[in-house]
Amino acid sequence: MLLNLQVINCTFITRLNRFVGLVEVNGELKKALITNTGRLEEFMVKGKRAFCIPKQGGKTDFVLIGFLEKDGKGAVIDTRTQARAFERAVELGLIRWLKGCRIKRREVKVGNSRLDYL
Repeated sequence: MLLNLQVINCTFITRLNRFVGLVEVNGELKKALITNTGRLEEFMVKGKRAFCIPKQGGKTDFVLIGFLEKDGKGAVIDTRTQARAFERAVELGLIRWLKGCRIKRREVKVGNSRLDYL
């Protein structure tokens, strides 16, 4: 569940490739999975404050979930966290124009397209 995540403060260092970034956590350099394959150049700046969650297994220790902006606001970049937050918001009726709706299925094929939700 989204609310049970152990969020770790970190500092972004660099993007090693499309899926892996280097972050500093408690003075140590660690690899973090990046689930968002977009360029995200406005966020992925060396020294920028970021947020990760611990990850079990694989080649990375963390998942990079977001960045802190100068205005004190945050930007969630992790596609899985974005999806869970959207699903929970729909479930709780927090999105006014979707009140009374529910998610029937994820990743629905419609013709040659794929919709995130039905």
